[in-house]
Amino acid sequence: MPRTTTKPRPSASSTGAPAQHNQSSRKGKKAWRKNVDIEDVEKGLEEMRAEERVVGKALQKQKDEDLFVVDTKGDDQSKFRKTLPKFSARNLTSTKILSQRSAVPAVVSRVTSSSSSKKRKLQLTKDDKERLLSIAKKPRKGPFNSIKHESEYQPGENAMRLGLSEAVKQSGKYDPWGGIQSAVITSSTKTTVEGEEDEDEAPALIDSIPEDDGFAVPEPSLPKPPKHHAKSSSSTTPRSIIALPAVSHPHAGASYNPPEEAHRELLLKAAEQEEKKVRELEKMAEVKKKMEALKAAGGDDEEEVEGVPAGMKVQSLSDDEEAKESDEEEHDGGEKTSKTAARKTKAQKNKAKRLLEEKRLLAKKASIKSLLSSIDQAKALRKTLSQEEQNRALEIEAKRLLKVEELKKKGMAGKKVGKHKVPEGDLEVQVGEDLSENLRGLKPEGNLFRDRFQSLQQRALIEPRALVLPKKRRHRVVEYEKHAWKKFDQ
Repeated sequence: MPRTTTKPRPSASSTGAPAQHNQSSRKGKKAWRKNVDIEDVEKGLEEMRAEERVVGKALQKQKDEDLFVVDTKGDDQSKFRKTLPKFSARNLTSTKILSQRSAVPAVVSRVTSSSSSKKRKLQLTKDDKERLLSIAKKPRKGPFNSIKHESEYQPGENAMRLGLSEAVKQSGKYDPWGGIQSAVITSSTKTTVEGEEDEDEAPALIDSIPEDDGFAVPEPSLPKPPKHHAKSSSSTTPRSIIALPAVSHPHAGASYNPPEEAHRELLLKAAEQEEKKVRELEKMAEVKKKMEALKAAGGDDEEEVEGVPAGMKVQSLSDDEEAKESDEEEHDGGEKTSKTAARKTKAQKNKAKRLLEEKRLLAKKASIKSLLSSIDQAKALRKTLSQEEQNRALEIEAKRLLKVEELKKKGMAGKKVGKHKVPEGDLEVQVGEDLSENLRGLKPEGNLFRDRFQSLQQRALIEPRALVLPKKRRHRVVEYEKHAWKKFDQ
């Protein structure tokens, strides 16, 4: 927005009345913005800038304690001037005006050494720079800014520049065969800028050195694991709850020479497991048989209807529906007339609207009545609700504890994880006829690899998977007979 101000018109004469204020046109938004008088605003801003130049901050933004002071001591009489001061160029008005400086800091267009930071960088000498470059194994510059080649370095130049290492300085001060003794090992020497050793460093004493190895080898500090990998104490994952051993102990009845009771108990368990499998197979076979029977019955009863695809069912009318349709046709004289809905009048619409409103009012009154009647029973309802919540919480906790105990004992066996179910594992038992009296005639049962793999699945270390078998070849191999006897060139 352009900054414009209106100047007052000069008076007509020095003695006459002043001329009227020149008011420019303000017709329209553009002319109003152009000719608006902002002289008072500019005057106030200029006063604020003057305060900032003198004080450094606007007076209205400062506190009263910074602006006013209560004088309780009075003026010091010794400071009063008793004689006229001598002439001095410093006291000239022109000098005072020129010496005035604004309290507002100047705008700096570029960063200088003084304005960037008060801390100056450490100035390295040429020798220090050469020493640091040799430590970092970086190329050094020679005369005329040329980079030195490795062949130009004098033998032992790096060693002389770097000085002796700490290992060389400490060599010969410790006897590895001396047993337990106090060894004096000087601490790490500090080098000055010129590379000289600090002679004021006190030696460090090591009072105990182990006898078996001679040197105290510090253990390497391992990196801390990230926080998202740290195990939380309140972990509720199945892997943290399951307490199954990696190799479970077999039942006593699975021995080659088992006790009679243990063998009978294991046989009963195996029989129950096999009966369960047989029942599941019979159930699946029965369902499959029913599906095939329904499919066969549906195929025999179907009649081909013209215009309907094969296998699609068409609903047929019953005898009662057919008789009803025939009676309606006879009653109407064989002609069906479409009955059009009569249009409601305004009175009928108002009546329906009134009935609907009455139904809403009745429903609202009934809800209010039931609410008022339940107010007296609020305490009893609250008590019953709290009791139900407590009972529900106890049931949930009991179920959770039961699941935890089951996980501890059985693991994930028999539970579905993803698409597949964790196998429970078959019981390995031999009947009485197959039992051998010695280890030489023992027949092995089960598979150790399968047992270990199922143990990993039951302990939630790996997920259950279905057995993937190689697929059969879809396309048959076609063999062609090459007629080598037809090739006369070879």
